Amino acid sequence: MTAKPQFKNRYGLRDQIERAAVSVSNNIAEGFERGTNQELPTFLYIARGSAGEVRSMLCLLQRISGICDLEDLESEINSLKAKAESISK
Repeated sequence: MTAKPQFKNRYGLRDQIERAAVSVSNNIAEGFERGTNQELPTFLYIARGSAGEVRSMLCLLQRISGICDLEDLESEINSLKAKAESISK
């Protein structure tokens, strides 16, 4: 979604969403690679926090959509919010 033209001049917003999304999978991978049952839950909770950050940014996009010409992304934003929530569970 962040590759779309609506994000062309919104570098900070785009980068924050992308970094948080990448952080989810990276923290899960790091937790598994640590190979201990003690560290895995810590990294899963960090990943869950990153998924929450993604949802928060998507909610922000919905609130500013009228100002920033993002209305046409509404269904995609809703879909991504649902996926981020599912990942958190």
